[in-house]
Amino acid sequence: MGWFREKTAGRGRTAPLQMPDQLAQEAADQYGNRDFAGALQTYGRAIDKIHTMCVMASPGSRIRSPGPQDQPILDGFNSSLGAALALNPRLDVATEVERATAYLRQVAMESPGEAPRYFDAIERFESTYRAGAK
Repeated sequence: MGWFREKTAGRGRTAPLQMPDQLAQEAADQYGNRDFAGALQTYGRAIDKIHTMCVMASPGSRIRSPGPQDQPILDGFNSSLGAALALNPRLDVATEVERATAYLRQVAMESPGEAPRYFDAIERFESTYRAGAK
């Protein structure tokens, strides 16, 4: 699964993945094995790491900025949420959704140019949650 790897310039080797991307790979594997609730939690942990790297780290020491590299994580969280709720509409995922949306609001505020990406994800999470939760 090479979605999350980047080639290093001129060397033909792949750069090591950052923690959110490693977690996203783990979550994608869980999703592929139909462990949708587990994938949701793991994508949630990836969002937590994005938040830590983009918001909590001091500006001079940040090694990740909000951007398109986060889209597979945002999409994976939403897909996992929908699939988990489709299997069990009574699954208690409110805390996962609330935490992810709170973190993403803060990430969006750190990068106004990328904010629409995160606000769109928040809307999708909330819509999926409302549609699936009973």
